[in-house]
Amino acid sequence: MTSNRPDPATLTVWILIVGTGLATLARALSIPFLAIHLAADLGLDAVTIGVVVGAGPVFGMAAGPLGGGLSDRMGRRPVLAGALAVSALAFLGLQFAGDAWAYLVLNLLVHGAASVIEPVSRSAMSDCLAPERRLKAFSRRYVAINLGYAVGPLLAASAGLAGAPLFAAAAVAYGLFALAVAATPMPAGHADRVGADRGGADGSPTLRRCIAVASSDRRLLCFVVGTTLTLAVHGQMSVTLSQYLAANFEDGVGLLAILLTANAVTVLSMQGLATRVISRIGPMRALVIGCVGLLAGEVGFAAAGDVVALVIAMIVFTLGEVLLIPSEFMLVDEIAPPPLRGTYFGAQGLSSVGNFLGPWLGGIALVHAGGVAMFLTMGLLAVLGAAVFAYGRGLPPGRAAGVPADALPPRGPDGAAGSRLGMPSPLGAMVVRLHSAA
Repeated sequence: MTSNRPDPATLTVWILIVGTGLATLARALSIPFLAIHLAADLGLDAVTIGVVVGAGPVFGMAAGPLGGGLSDRMGRRPVLAGALAVSALAFLGLQFAGDAWAYLVLNLLVHGAASVIEPVSRSAMSDCLAPERRLKAFSRRYVAINLGYAVGPLLAASAGLAGAPLFAAAAVAYGLFALAVAATPMPAGHADRVGADRGGADGSPTLRRCIAVASSDRRLLCFVVGTTLTLAVHGQMSVTLSQYLAANFEDGVGLLAILLTANAVTVLSMQGLATRVISRIGPMRALVIGCVGLLAGEVGFAAAGDVVALVIAMIVFTLGEVLLIPSEFMLVDEIAPPPLRGTYFGAQGLSSVGNFLGPWLGGIALVHAGGVAMFLTMGLLAVLGAAVFAYGRGLPPGRAAGVPADALPPRGPDGAAGSRLGMPSPLGAMVVRLHSAA
């Protein structure tokens, strides 16, 4: 008699998918509104808020490359459960914090743990599934994440910020996920372990290795800088946007929730179309169009006087975003030598410093020059990012960190590096997008 019960590996994957969606919802109903909470309850200025909120992703940049390697040595379950427990405690602390320093430290813990959770949970799913089953599982996970981002802000707005235990609710969600992971069996090994000579002692790309590789390949260095500039525009845009809305519109919190939901829904509905467009016109042109979309969206925010105009601006902005992010993935893939492909993508993770630059520069512009100047500054960063990418793509390939010349990607008739993978899979695009949202 055949049992209809799922096998343990499938059950583990579903726990990770559902838990990730729950954790994303918890973040979406709390973290995007942290800036408003700091301004309304602590009376902090926009520059200080930008530092407190933006410092978290910078800390995550250092913590992220270590997560995968640590899980290879200790196993997925203890590292993932531990990071989830740290997140739960940090969110609980945010509920009761009383000064800027406490919020800064706790926000660092939230983002540092998130940077560990993301690669370890993906690795655990890969360990559980055969290669042909992974894409569908990661696609479901991507849907769960975007649903969380779509529903979370609306729940937060309907609950209201005054007296609402949003951070405590997030702590409960992460705590439940941690308990589920701790009780779930996971494979001990890494299915696709990389050789130790390609990264750290255990094969994971270390921060020092990422910096060394980025410094030795000028094309990669340009792509990291370009991604940093564009990430400064879209990675933490809710921080500065929330402050602008709170100061210039009667129901800033409600408007922010509507705009964040419009962003998530547009990403969900347009991701397939964006992939087809990139396939037709190529990643460099798609990236330029995406940056123009970001610029147009920022100009729309600056000119908008009502909710309809704001939603239209957000849709335009998001259309640029869904073209930009997978194109960045493809361009890095084109130049990555096979022996160092993982290290190249690890080096691209250094661009998460853009999550700090955006709130910081936007806060300075908002305080000293106003909202219009802030939006135009962000639009200019998008244009500069496209220019840096275009310059980097025109550079000749060179030896990267001792890689033999015959291991470098071939160049096409136009002089650009040829792609080995062709179109990015939804998983590849997801990896880059989720790393910028953290």
